[in-house]
Amino acid sequence: MSSERVSPAEYRLMVRQRNGLDVRQRSPMRVHSMLRAGIRQGLVGTSEQLVESDLVKSYATSRNAVREAMGLLVEEGLVTRSPRYGTVVVGSISEVSLITGQAWWQDGDKETFESIRLDATALPMTKMLQTWLASASASVNLVEWLLRRDGSPFCVYTNYWTGTSTPRRPINEHSTDDFSELFRDYYGVALGTVELNVEAVMCDARMAKILDLESGQPVLFRERLLIDSEGNPREYSHAYWPGSKVSLHLSTHADGVLC
Repeated sequence: MSSERVSPAEYRLMVRQRNGLDVRQRSPMRVHSMLRAGIRQGLVGTSEQLVESDLVKSYATSRNAVREAMGLLVEEGLVTRSPRYGTVVVGSISEVSLITGQAWWQDGDKETFESIRLDATALPMTKMLQTWLASASASVNLVEWLLRRDGSPFCVYTNYWTGTSTPRRPINEHSTDDFSELFRDYYGVALGTVELNVEAVMCDARMAKILDLESGQPVLFRERLLIDSEGNPREYSHAYWPGSKVSLHLSTHADGVLC
């Protein structure tokens, strides 16, 4: 007769439950993640005060875990602490589509987005871009945009493509336009495949200055390749977001459509 092996952590939990003792999660990162989710979803609003004793009860955790979690939120610029006002939410987290880069926010918010072109030029083709774009062209076009949200730096978007078409503006504004339709309108063919990679990378001095960060801070980096329905790569792009202020979102419908 076989029996499942119980880990030491599971055994301690069973003993505490059997003895009627309070069971709490003690990981500051778990509490931090749940608080961030609450801020992102608007369940914890801007200017709302975070009371330590209430959070201990709400998240079934310890005071030390709450304090460490709130310390992380302070470092991320999402909350402030002061003896007079306590711990107050001052920042927000934008939910951004992983595929399109479009940003959403809670109903009632009045955020505005602005696109500023930082650079536009033609460069000699590199081997990597030649592979990504499946092109024998001797040059590649580059355009770089800064996206600002309510006047603050939000994203740096760099796009590479070949041919003579004019640079397409990044789709980061509050728009209900369908990304596939925008692709068809621009390239004259349907969108086929989207290839994505996301990493956390350290920003250099230039990127830090543009995004108003300290050099060496982590940013979210998304690499994207758009391929049309005929199998032709159309554009290769990079996007950089301040990691603490953005959440990348992806969902699928029953028919497999991604958004």
